[in-house]
Amino acid sequence: MTDPRNHAMWTPANGFAELCLREAPAVYGPRIFKCIVWDLDNTLWEGTLGADGPEGIAIRRAAVGAIEETDRRGILHSIACSNDYYEAMAALRRFGLEEYFLFPQMNRRRKCESIRRIAELLHIGLETMAFVGGEASELAEVQSAIPGITVIDAAECVSMAHRPECMVPLTEDSACLRQGLRQRRPQMTDLTRAIPLACESLIQSVLDFEDRPARRSLHQRPYTRRLDCRAGG
Repeated sequence: MTDPRNHAMWTPANGFAELCLREAPAVYGPRIFKCIVWDLDNTLWEGTLGADGPEGIAIRRAAVGAIEETDRRGILHSIACSNDYYEAMAALRRFGLEEYFLFPQMNRRRKCESIRRIAELLHIGLETMAFVGGEASELAEVQSAIPGITVIDAAECVSMAHRPECMVPLTEDSACLRQGLRQRRPQMTDLTRAIPLACESLIQSVLDFEDRPARRSLHQRPYTRRLDCRAGG
């Protein structure tokens, strides 16, 4: 197989953009999915990870088959979900699927915002992306918020690889591109995720504190006593 660093599309000075996905019509074609973004609960697996726990979910073989086949053709995959990052990654690792997903977005943001973030990180257009989900309301919201994106019901996974947008020829170019992506997989983590997570944790802590008058009163009491003593002195 050709070393991707020797390929004409490889430009080492440009970070991830060195793969030049937006400049690769010869590899992908004019209307081919460059990235398929997946929800997890009731999409990649049956059940809800947060409610059912890791032992209560079952992987959907049709979804895995679609991911494996389209990945082989050079189509990228990512995640936009509201699951806890560490729990979801542990589940993906258990199912042997972690390596397929680039820049996964697991947070409380709206799906459309996460999808836009993925497009930004991959340097691709939103019109070259698809979102797969199991909730009709979320599919409709994404379709409305991102004109040009393709939304796919999770029930259609069994036929996804046969869609015209997934018909990427298995050529040396697409194989070379995929190899380059796999080699750079450790770098394809959204490092900015740590800040939003820390902020969400802090906000939740504040909200929890505000919801506990007894605890708030307990914490405030020493300061009140000091103030009383100073006033009395």
